[in-house]
Amino acid sequence: MKSKKFAFVALFVFVLAMMPVLAHAQKMQISSAKIYLRENPPKLDKAEDLLKAALEKDPGNNNAHYFLGMVYYYKGNFDLYFDNWDHVVYKDLGKKEKKLYIEQLGDMIRLRYNAATQSYEKREFAKAVGQFQASIRASEMLQKGLRATGKKNEMKDADSFEESRQLAYLYMGYAALSAQDYDNAVIALEQVLEADPNKVEAWDGLINIYYRQENHEKLILACNKTIELSEQTDLNTYLMLRNAYFTTADTTNVLATYEKAIEAHPMEYSLYRDLSSMYASKKEYARAITILEKGHTYIPDDLVILNYLGTVYYNQGFTLNEEGDSAGANTAFSNGIDPLEKLLEIEPLSIDGNDTLAKIYHGLAKTEMDDAMKSKLAAKGDAYGDKKRELIMSGEGK
Repeated sequence: MKSKKFAFVALFVFVLAMMPVLAHAQKMQISSAKIYLRENPPKLDKAEDLLKAALEKDPGNNNAHYFLGMVYYYKGNFDLYFDNWDHVVYKDLGKKEKKLYIEQLGDMIRLRYNAATQSYEKREFAKAVGQFQASIRASEMLQKGLRATGKKNEMKDADSFEESRQLAYLYMGYAALSAQDYDNAVIALEQVLEADPNKVEAWDGLINIYYRQENHEKLILACNKTIELSEQTDLNTYLMLRNAYFTTADTTNVLATYEKAIEAHPMEYSLYRDLSSMYASKKEYARAITILEKGHTYIPDDLVILNYLGTVYYNQGFTLNEEGDSAGANTAFSNGIDPLEKLLEIEPLSIDGNDTLAKIYHGLAKTEMDDAMKSKLAAKGDAYGDKKRELIMSGEGK
């Protein structure tokens, strides 16, 4: 028992005795590595070996991580550079090392950002993402180190990097989107929104991602925020929002989205066509006509709107006549004549225009009590019907 106790004590004493020796050896390894780094050209491999050996003795040594990070910086291995500098406590560095720490991270922020934008312009999107990530990581590392000092000036310096960091996140998001790297795109753009919830460019970028991911709930949010924050919203944003509401069976908001889209894009004929069709399918002809008349005001010579307007008036007249409202039917049929005649004035070879006018005049004939007028209207209907068939048979119709 005494011999075991003696052996333990002896070992403990030996370890205590060796500690100054190990510390001195480690200090010498770091000092030697610094000398190798100052040589021209620097002997990076020798410095790397010495610093790795120093870290084996003390894995948390601040200076060893600092100088080993520099080795990897000069070698262009930025992942290992960051891995080592993640362990560096800035406020515990010497004055000279602090200066170099700030300069080197500042260079990393600027150079990687510039390289990323160049890659983006060359459409090397995946490469640009990695370079933006390096610039961002350098920014965050530098900000963390400066803020940890608690000194007013250094904390102010840390804040000065925030705008460029957020810009890097924004561009990284768009680069990742172009590279179809949707996970990194979402991370980057949502990070931008954490800092500025009203950053319309970030919401606009997220629209494309959520649309591809079929994340309808988030797509609706992103579209609505983009519409809210933009001075002029792209038509596709409204269409993607409409599709999301369609998918979630939210017809009320489908209709409301069309109304907003028309206000933003009054010269887009398809919006009037589609919205009026939704109302007409529910036999809400008055609302469908209001929409089409508005479109006709903005785009008076649009053939699609003229055709739809005449058709909806015909359908309204047909329905009223079926319900026994001859007077109402007569008015509706009569209102459909002007847009269709305008259509045929612009495009006389329109099959649909001639067909609908034929139906309208036959419909008017049914609402007339006077036989002479009834025959006259029916004859007009027959003439347009004959013209339709002629256009079909000759192949000239449009």
